[in-house]
Amino acid sequence: MINIINHTLNMDLANKINMNSPINIKKNDTNSHKFIINLFNNSASHDLTGTTSRIYFKKPDGTKVFLSCVLDGSINNKLSVLLTTQALTAIGSVACEITIYGTSGEIQTSFTFNFNVLENIRDDEAIESTNDFTALTDALAVVTTIANKADKSYTDAQLLLKADETNLTITNNNVANNVVDIASNAAELAEKAQQYINSYTGKNRVKFIAHRGLSSCAPENTIPSYEMAGKAGLWGAECDIQTTSDGVWILMHDTTVDRTTNGTGNVYDLTLAQIKALVVDGGNAVAKYPNLRVPTLEEYLLTCKKFDIVPVIEIKSQAYTSTNYDDLLAIIRSSGFEENAIFISFDYGILQEARNRSKNVMVQFLATLTPGAIDAVLALGNAAVDVSAVTKADVEYAHSKGVMVNVWTINDYQIAKTYVGYGVDFITTDQIGGVI
Repeated sequence: MINIINHTLNMDLANKINMNSPINIKKNDTNSHKFIINLFNNSASHDLTGTTSRIYFKKPDGTKVFLSCVLDGSINNKLSVLLTTQALTAIGSVACEITIYGTSGEIQTSFTFNFNVLENIRDDEAIESTNDFTALTDALAVVTTIANKADKSYTDAQLLLKADETNLTITNNNVANNVVDIASNAAELAEKAQQYINSYTGKNRVKFIAHRGLSSCAPENTIPSYEMAGKAGLWGAECDIQTTSDGVWILMHDTTVDRTTNGTGNVYDLTLAQIKALVVDGGNAVAKYPNLRVPTLEEYLLTCKKFDIVPVIEIKSQAYTSTNYDDLLAIIRSSGFEENAIFISFDYGILQEARNRSKNVMVQFLATLTPGAIDAVLALGNAAVDVSAVTKADVEYAHSKGVMVNVWTINDYQIAKTYVGYGVDFITTDQIGGVI
């Protein structure tokens, strides 16, 4: 079981006072560590209503990690941030800086604190680091031995007591019941240990995908949002694509450019030059990125390659031509992503067009997880189902058919943890980095 360990910090912004004891975390600790930060200004609560914030970690080895912070919905001066394992890979002091942005994206304030990453230590009472893989492997061997010995004890007890079954029936039953309980409990423990080991070694690790990039920290479907996703260590980054009037694939979620740019009109009515003339003026922290432009698919793929993140490409529903699809696959191939990219769509016909042009690219059908959807996915081959909600039974059914499950858009840690427990293969999120 992976525990959440909370670290509470009290910060006074007026005097930049860190009113806390040192925080020590073990290198590569597989527990989840969560900073809960209470902000004050001259000892009064500092109101964070309407703000956004992000945290920057500088590790002892000089590498950097960026994450978004979450504002507690019930307490206006409280932030929380869940550490990713990337922040715990180097021994020494980790410098942390949190920047708070106002409603227009302007910087309101910032503050710093440190925590220490220590060498792994395994003591007699707990396993608190990546040594837990070795320890759990040992534990699995032990409980398996216990289960086998308990089963043998039951067999021996039956043989010993068989000579006098009349007088020792009650004793025999008691021994049998006790030994069966021991064997059952030990076997269950062994199974759970094996499940954890499988998860730890990557056999069932959940892959996190940044929804429209790290869109909680930068405008959606823009290069900064994908750069942040890469820096935050997410496995993949999702985008939305459609074609301009002159047949160029660009990133845009809506049918029109109205919501996210200073322009108006349908994407399919505008040329690439017209769209490139627009400025992105909508989205989180947009004020930090003056003159931000709408990227092409090629520009997005270059960013994915730079940060080693998997492109997850939603093809928006539109009346595309055969040439449009040919161009799309040509771009994916020339970028070297044919065997690593994922196409997703609500439109099954679009996925069929992609599959007709490539057997290597993975596709995911955005649908409700039903037997019909699973059959449709199986017909495509090299495919998965992409759903907004799922039950454990749904996941087990999909997996029994050899179909992987992606769930979107999950921004609550506890919900994400539940889905991890269900065994989903992918989680698409606006803000959760790393693997739980």
